[in-house]
Amino acid sequence: MNNSKRVVINTLAQYGRTVFNMLLSLYTVRIVLATLGSSDYGIYTVIAGVTSMLAFMTNAMVSTTQRFMSYYQGKQDINKMKEVFSNSEILHLVVGVFFVVSLLSLKHFLFNGFLNIPNERIDAAIYIYILVIIILFVTFCSAPFRALLVSHENIVYISIIDVLDAIFKVILVTLLPYADHDKLIMYGYILLLMQIFNFTAFSLYSFRKYTECILPKISLFSRQYIRELLSYAGWVMYGMGCVVGRSQGIAIVLNRFLGTIANAAYGLGFQISSAVSTISIAFLNAMRPQIVKSEGAGNRKRALRLSCMLCKFSFFLLSALCVPLVFEMPQILGLWLKDIPQYTILFARMALIAGMVDTFTLGLSVTNEAVGNIRNYNITISSMKLITLPATWICLHYDLELVWVAIFYIVIEFISAFSRIPFIYFTAGLNITAFLKNNCLRVLMPMALFLIANVLIVSFMNMSFRFVITIVVSCSVYAISAFAWGLNEEEKNYLLSFVRHGK
Repeated sequence: MNNSKRVVINTLAQYGRTVFNMLLSLYTVRIVLATLGSSDYGIYTVIAGVTSMLAFMTNAMVSTTQRFMSYYQGKQDINKMKEVFSNSEILHLVVGVFFVVSLLSLKHFLFNGFLNIPNERIDAAIYIYILVIIILFVTFCSAPFRALLVSHENIVYISIIDVLDAIFKVILVTLLPYADHDKLIMYGYILLLMQIFNFTAFSLYSFRKYTECILPKISLFSRQYIRELLSYAGWVMYGMGCVVGRSQGIAIVLNRFLGTIANAAYGLGFQISSAVSTISIAFLNAMRPQIVKSEGAGNRKRALRLSCMLCKFSFFLLSALCVPLVFEMPQILGLWLKDIPQYTILFARMALIAGMVDTFTLGLSVTNEAVGNIRNYNITISSMKLITLPATWICLHYDLELVWVAIFYIVIEFISAFSRIPFIYFTAGLNITAFLKNNCLRVLMPMALFLIANVLIVSFMNMSFRFVITIVVSCSVYAISAFAWGLNEEEKNYLLSFVRHGK
């Protein structure tokens, strides 16, 4: 299968999975919120937030393993691939055990005054905390296998497992209201069961399918590879840690000032954003191996061209959903949830806008990953995101309206996103003028028409399910204008070849 056709198939598989899982995820959250209530859902959100401040390690290790595997696939070196995978397994097990012990040692501190949790729910909160730690460890163990599948661009199998995961989860959650035991704890068991299912499905398939997938061997243990993996992963972890630290740190600050109800609103807002953003992430994941393999094969020009194309297509895809959702958020939340927690609309809009801003240049970070200049990137770009955390604390400490938290969040995200452009110029030779002309200026006209269409519909129409009309009409205007003015000739031909021939 040629590279173009593989990207098409992988992208379609991810989109199909994404849309299906997004719908099931939103339905699942609705059931869980109705079953647990705002307070218990807020408890789960804040506990999961504490552990996810370290769970980003999993994503960092997946990204690291996938990068090195794809790089050596580009060089067609099977022995190097075996060594990387074996050492990656060892590293994941060691790191997983370390963080399990670390999180367990924090239990007394967290549940003796630090977290704002009602006294009558402390025992249940501790129980769910331990379950989440176990989930984290299983996730660590499954990470090398998922990374291997991504490096081979086997997105179809990953998508199948993710869809099955969503189906099984919604079936079990539907049965949750009928459970005799504590429903918050039972929800934790459901999530653990599904994580074990994922680990089994990924590991058994990988061992059967890929030659380089082997059990950890002492003979293949290499201090050099461990150092390389740790060095690369360490800086990836730092970058992801900045993102997660900002997101979950804000959750903790909200909990301290406003309690668990605010956590429920914050969690729901980012649940919507995460569900929608997976659409652009799907395209990014489909393109990432090709970009890294191009760098491994010594073709940086192709890597940069694919990265710039990735930025534009990802932004168009994400904004096509985000903009109508921002305008129609009150109506959509009213249909989705029985009771809308206070602040949910604000947090949802904030997360969606910030996601669009970040996606505009996110593709450039993949080229940086391929080049391997990961330390300076995260020190300069990712660190900016942490500024949002003290800004949030200052706003709440001085009793400013929450809208200022949202404003600071979006502004800082804008600065961070557009700082990628000069950085990639210095590290990989990005043509800034060409990027600004082809990616920035070409987006202005389609986005202006898109915003005008949304404003007109919302201003002059008032009916049930108006959001359907808003999405259909405004996205039609956006699609036509994006093709007419947003894409250059090469991108138009590239897109048309996908549609006509799949190549």
